[in-house]
Amino acid sequence: MAYARFAELADRLVEVFGVKILLTGSAKEVHYGREFESIVTTKPLNLIGRTDLRELVALLKRCNLFISNDTGPLHIATAVGTRTINISLASVHFRETGPYGEGHYVVGAELPCSPCGFNSSCKDMVCKRVINAANVFELSKKLLIEGDLVSIEDSAAWENIQVYKSFFEKDGFIDYMPLIKGRPLKKDLLFVHIYRQTWLKILDREYSSIPDSTYRHFVGKLSEQYDMEAVNIATLIEDELNVLRRLKDLSDSAFSIIAIIGREARKSSPDVELIKGIWRGVPPLDQEIETIGYICPALKPLTTIFKYEKEELEEEDIAVLSEKACIIYKDLGLHASMLIQILQSMMSTFTKQHVCVK
Repeated sequence: MAYARFAELADRLVEVFGVKILLTGSAKEVHYGREFESIVTTKPLNLIGRTDLRELVALLKRCNLFISNDTGPLHIATAVGTRTINISLASVHFRETGPYGEGHYVVGAELPCSPCGFNSSCKDMVCKRVINAANVFELSKKLLIEGDLVSIEDSAAWENIQVYKSFFEKDGFIDYMPLIKGRPLKKDLLFVHIYRQTWLKILDREYSSIPDSTYRHFVGKLSEQYDMEAVNIATLIEDELNVLRRLKDLSDSAFSIIAIIGREARKSSPDVELIKGIWRGVPPLDQEIETIGYICPALKPLTTIFKYEKEELEEEDIAVLSEKACIIYKDLGLHASMLIQILQSMMSTFTKQHVCVK
């Protein structure tokens, strides 16, 4: 939200609840506080640039509620146990940056362009208009009166907005539950939930398939949070499923070529010309792998990590270099396989559900 909307929110909170508004920030942000004070009706306690880190921690610990965009003080507030409302805008993705802790809230725009990319040159930030002071006030009111919130009734007031509550999953990692339930599951959110399962296994080098119990929990959570009957899963994921099969073929082919190079490089007298000849088959495969990320945005996380890992390869010894490269291609292929497994299982699960309903 812009300054005017934060000021409107502050005035409404003071009018209804008689709260004391506290402004925090660094010495470089003093002008923001002055601008805020020039448009707000109430008189806030402006401590911008007037606290050191320890004093800020002590102040935030005594607050009943902390409302902010994605800022340092927001994360300090969560660390000291103060409940927070995070206004998630522009390129900020709360699943990456928090708030980290149990029972905090995120208000985010639910738009096709949200969150925007870091290189975005957006001149019309719709997300800043969609989320207004009335939305955040209603959420704040419920928290100040009821102390907790498990759901929000969907209405026109919450159009293109979603509110999330943070919690720790049974695996010990943070997750965010949508409080406005029953909306159709969109493709980008589906893959957010799927990657939540697969990346942990890839990063831990745990190459087994997703256990049935984990899959059931995953499907149950989706069914609880979204209207799965309004989604044709087969149509939603058909393109990605086909592209994933191609991605697996590409990674497997590159892995086989690099493995041959590695075996030749480990010989006492390797055939350099043979290695060069075999290597010519790799760049076209890499190019197609990277292209997949651009034509299929849902799979771009896979191809982006693949690209970064390849760029980090540094080794003069060809045998060692090929061994490291094989791991990268193996991870990519196995990740594609896991995604294929989950998507195929979902098609089976939700197709059966639709059949039963009919």
